[in-house]
Amino acid sequence: MKVFVLGGDGFCGWPCAVNLADQGHDVVIVDNLSRRKIDIDLEVDSLTPIASIGERLKAWEEIGGKPMRFVHMDIAHEYQRLVDLLLAEKPDSVVHFAEQRAAPYSMKSSATKRYTVDNNVNGTHNLLAAIVESGLDVHVVHL
Repeated sequence: MKVFVLGGDGFCGWPCAVNLADQGHDVVIVDNLSRRKIDIDLEVDSLTPIASIGERLKAWEEIGGKPMRFVHMDIAHEYQRLVDLLLAEKPDSVVHFAEQRAAPYSMKSSATKRYTVDNNVNGTHNLLAAIVESGLDVHVVHL
């Protein structure tokens, strides 16, 4: 199966993508990498260092994992690109992790609250609308 993992650079998305690729699926990670920018804004670091998405993908291939592809995209704001990607790739399934965790970032300011709601609601809405517009029969798992 071809599977899109939205938010595939994240805490849950990366292990999911690796697991799917390890099972032989064709995995396309779609992520806007916002979590990394938000961690910088919050002045926090992970307890364990997190390699860049490029380094992660390279390391995965070096250990013999089935290659995964990465598309840098903001699904909440790049609707037509999302439709075009769906039409070009025709995924069988989409695993949707592409949501900003609500706390503590959303409580930092009025702007971060609006960003969180905009990202989470518009991203999910755009995904569903894009699937309908594409006419594809895509299974969606929203976690």
